[in-house]
Amino acid sequence: MPGAELPIAVIGFGAIGKRFVELVRDGQAGATRVEGILIRDHRRRGGLTGIEVCDDLDVLLGLRPGLVLEAAGHDAVRAHAARVLGTGTDLVLLSIGALADEPLHAELTAAAARTGARILLASGAVGALDALSAARPLGLREVTHTIRKPPEALGMEVAPTEVAQAVVFEGTARQAALSFPANANVVAAIGFVGIGLDRTTVRVVADPSATRNTHEIHAAGTFGELEFRIANEPSPDNPRSSLLAAGSLAAALARRTDLLALA
Repeated sequence: MPGAELPIAVIGFGAIGKRFVELVRDGQAGATRVEGILIRDHRRRGGLTGIEVCDDLDVLLGLRPGLVLEAAGHDAVRAHAARVLGTGTDLVLLSIGALADEPLHAELTAAAARTGARILLASGAVGALDALSAARPLGLREVTHTIRKPPEALGMEVAPTEVAQAVVFEGTARQAALSFPANANVVAAIGFVGIGLDRTTVRVVADPSATRNTHEIHAAGTFGELEFRIANEPSPDNPRSSLLAAGSLAAALARRTDLLALA
């Protein structure tokens, strides 16, 4: 119910999960409270006073959260998402690229259909999702998404004198999401709300001169054209992640609980 405090649970406490919890405690995630967090490595539990730390999903779900948020990567989606949805609990996914695996996608949507739970896609490190979803029923013909990151953010090593940009991938959003699970979750989000994973074109560029993680999106159709560019500051704890990712989780919660919010 809007305005009421929503108890939530979080899967993952890496760079994104940690920053997200801080945003909740700072009142930046609507009327919510974190009841529990599923953590694989308990050495990371620092700063979680007042929050139940779990290493078992059943214990986490036993806290009866009104919503579960995932911020732990594709393996966590494969391991836990179906069980969360099987309890009838809505699940916010940050690792959307996991759904590029068609059998997993089918399993999770079937679990959600059985219980009435919803799979909610966080915008992560990108924008323009609202415009793309609005353009889709009007006739969206093409979507291209270019990702530009420093080589280290793509898990690549580069010589100090090497400054040339290099296209390290070009293909569909589905292929990108499966090939770059730590970097290309946002392309899956663009694909799902737009013309689909298999019709969305993605280019991944390693740029030694880049200091930010950049996304450039172009879309065209009956509605006209859309151009969107965002240059994200990488997380200081994990250069593969953008600071905006944690903010997208907080914004998703605010939309669920604030009395005045984006639809």
